[in-house]
Amino acid sequence: MSVEISQSGMSIATAARLQLGETVEVNPVGGAKASAIVRHIHGNFYGLEFIALSAGQIAHVQADCRTLPAFRTHSLPI
Repeated sequence: MSVEISQSGMSIATAARLQLGETVEVNPVGGAKASAIVRHIHGNFYGLEFIALSAGQIAHVQADCRTLPAFRTHSLPI
């Protein structure tokens, strides 16, 4: 489940066991698959950094972000 997203990365919650530095595929990001590197781990929450989004994906994420409520990290019990 995605928790937050920006043009540079996203946070997810998953039961999968990911490792720091691992490359993962996430879908959809801006309408297509994207590769990301695991940069942060806190329990089942992971911070991912996108490797290379296309210009179209970046524009799509930016447009989506304008319609979402602001995310407040302190609202989650992590």
